[in-house]
Amino acid sequence: MWMPADREPDALSRTSLRNAISNAIARIKREFYGKGPSRTRTFVYDRIIISVLDDVLTPVELTLKEGGRHALVRRTRLTFEDIMTKTFTGQIERLTGARVLAYHSQIVFDPDMAIEVFVLDRPAHRSGEPWSGDLQPARLEPPGQVGDADSRPGPDGDRPALAGAHGAPGGRSDGQLRAAVANAMIRIVHEHWGKGPTRAKSYLEEGFVFCVLEEPLTTVEQTLVEGGQTDLVRELRLEFQELVNHEFAEHVEALTGRRVIACHSQIVFDPDILFVVFVLDESG
Repeated sequence: MWMPADREPDALSRTSLRNAISNAIARIKREFYGKGPSRTRTFVYDRIIISVLDDVLTPVELTLKEGGRHALVRRTRLTFEDIMTKTFTGQIERLTGARVLAYHSQIVFDPDMAIEVFVLDRPAHRSGEPWSGDLQPARLEPPGQVGDADSRPGPDGDRPALAGAHGAPGGRSDGQLRAAVANAMIRIVHEHWGKGPTRAKSYLEEGFVFCVLEEPLTTVEQTLVEGGQTDLVRELRLEFQELVNHEFAEHVEALTGRRVIACHSQIVFDPDILFVVFVLDESG
């Protein structure tokens, strides 16, 4: 059974940053979608920010979901997030002092949640004393247009190394488990796609396992992306994930000793990174 990793020395200031990001994202959802989440949790890992929003579906979306219209709800959400890219990334850049290279959001139906992913050009940093994170007076960037999410400026020069070696930094009690999860993800993706990621890392936090897989695209996917067909590649990855979720979940359950109640994947481009998120049973 795994336990969360020890907090870093600057945990208080990092907690303030996490809370501020959560507040900003929840505010955008309320103001522009008409319904905010019941709870938002944000996790900051060097150049990666992941926010998990609980209970995001509106009454009409819940009705559509119960009627089997999941695809329509997902397409609506993806279009909304695409149009709101500048608004979301503007807040992240203001709070972290870093540039957002890639952004993507996805909806999860069971349990009802949304997952927001941001990739930065450098580690998130907040100087000075811890602060409240109350962002109500902050100015929000106006919505943009469809295509903004995949039109973010790519990395300057060499591709940034986001994941590094498999596993955790030295001295962390969960390092071996994190490395085992990362290696399992590499193996499964390679078996099914014929090409595995060049690097992988996993993070274990609260009731989640976040896996970051760098450069997972096959040759044909790279060709499609270069031709502007990012939506097609994303759809392909989502369809694939739904078919093999059980296999991914079985490995995580065996390694963590906890039941996986949901498994979801997201992909961003330039830099191309595949995120696989596992939601664990809190009673485990």
